[in-house]
Amino acid sequence: MIPPRPPTFPPPNNIPGFPWCRCDRNSFGVPYYLNDNVVVTENAKYTNYTFAIEEKGCTVGQDPCCNMDLWKIDFPTTDGCRASVSDVFLNTDQRRSPQFEYMPASENWLYKITNLGLNLDTAYGATVTLQLSKSGACPTLDTFLKQKSYAIFSKNNHCCPTYMNWPAIEMMA
Repeated sequence: MIPPRPPTFPPPNNIPGFPWCRCDRNSFGVPYYLNDNVVVTENAKYTNYTFAIEEKGCTVGQDPCCNMDLWKIDFPTTDGCRASVSDVFLNTDQRRSPQFEYMPASENWLYKITNLGLNLDTAYGATVTLQLSKSGACPTLDTFLKQKSYAIFSKNNHCCPTYMNWPAIEMMA
């Protein structure tokens, strides 16, 4: 008798459901989250959306992702929003590493802010600012996000707590 074939799994970057990758998505038992109180500032050309990284609280030794670093934040978006991002800042430092990535199996796009290099000692109180061009196709956070979600990742991509229905507040630019 021939043994049954083992199940096939999708490639790591094409897992169904945001953030479309294989990682621990549990948002409980992790140390960080982005505060719902988005600070919005604007001038004639740009609107800045600033998110504070807050302490969530977890139990070391009990929660497998409690010691995770904060390396990357992913936002679901669309290809049409690519030209809308003018800049990204960690605190007041400009970041040169953000990128858009197409996820072919899900036919979705991700906007990734990478190389954050934060940890349990440096993340709390840090801010991430996304600067959107008012002349772009996606000039507001509401139009930029395909769904009101984000995922934060550890450097080894093992932990990726995913937050849905964020921000809980209605944003006005």
